[in-house]
Amino acid sequence: MSKPYSYLIGLALLAFSASSTASAKAPSSDTPAMAATLDSSAETAPPEKDTTTLPPSHKDGEKRKPHSVALTFGPVEAIFGVAQVSVEGRLTRKFGLAGIVGGGSFGAPVSGGDRFPVFIAGISPRYYLVGDFDHGMQLGTQVSTIAAWKPSESTIVAVGAGSYIGYKYTDPTGFTLELQGGVGYASAFQSGSTTISSVVPLANINLGWAF
Repeated sequence: MSKPYSYLIGLALLAFSASSTASAKAPSSDTPAMAATLDSSAETAPPEKDTTTLPPSHKDGEKRKPHSVALTFGPVEAIFGVAQVSVEGRLTRKFGLAGIVGGGSFGAPVSGGDRFPVFIAGISPRYYLVGDFDHGMQLGTQVSTIAAWKPSESTIVAVGAGSYIGYKYTDPTGFTLELQGGVGYASAFQSGSTTISSVVPLANINLGWAF
């Protein structure tokens, strides 16, 4: 290796050694205020917070997940011996469609008189004027068919349609209460007799669960 290159390499090593030694020395005596400030900052600095990640919790006011289906039954019909069930599906936030089916033996709950086998089927679309599928005011219609008969006698079939206004409440656990009231028109048919038609009240009380 030529002498000029050896001389340059030696200077570079000497400069590196000098800079390393200077950085390893304690702070000079002409900066005592700065050293004191650093020491006091280290003593008074608050401890670091625990950064452990916790699972998200359900806070009050958290937006609830909307239900998709409401399954309810009619307690008033059950008093007279008819089990009636309604299944409402959520079409949109404001629209629902319910199917109604029921059956049993209809009769006075106390008198013990004659009882009639009964079958019920219907459909009920509704719009939530205020609120939504889970909780709000309903405007709806109901179309239903009722068949009743006595053994060895003719069958009576009634067809009715009406409109109603209602209110539906669903609590956070899924319990559902539904009240509906309105007016409709029904016609009853019986073989061997004339058809009877009249304006009839429409009233429903439903209790159940939403999923």
